[in-house]
Amino acid sequence: MLVANVVAMGDQRGGWKGLDTGQLRDHLLAATAVGRMAGAAKAVELGYGIEADPGPSGQTGSSEGRLAAP
Repeated sequence: MLVANVVAMGDQRGGWKGLDTGQLRDHLLAATAVGRMAGAAKAVELGYGIEADPGPSGQTGSSEGRLAAP
């Protein structure tokens, strides 16, 4: 995701300020995790078997599970 590194301040003082990209990254990764968990829950609800990914955990892109047909 590409984001400009400055943002316009909407307060009375105004001006520009550096964007806290660390906080933005945290929100993006949390939203990704929530989406993956929702997808896994729906797959289980539909009868698919889910198994753990043998790859390293905690890294975006490596925690995708495998589905087995119901």
